[in-house]
Amino acid sequence: ASGFISSQSATVIGLICGLASYGAIYVLKTKLLLDDALDVSSVHGITGIIGSLATGVSANPKINPAGEASWNLFGVQCLAVLIVMVYTAVV
Repeated sequence: ASGFISSQSATVIGLICGLASYGAIYVLKTKLLLDDALDVSSVHGITGIIGSLATGVSANPKINPAGEASWNLFGVQCLAVLIVMVYTAVV
């Protein structure tokens, strides 16, 4: 998101990711009983997905002319997240 979104958007995305990370840690540890000692999947996985997708809907062409929030950019971000998830699962 750096270089594509405003500082106000970054603050909102950061707050959302912080809450999502905390919620994911709670669910993975208490409900799913996943043993993730450093909470890497919640802190990096969940927030990385949310941050990547949020870039697609909050990119600002005034910050970087190469990026403008659109459904097309959101679709590209979704595809990128999906590719990384598949790659991670396979490799």
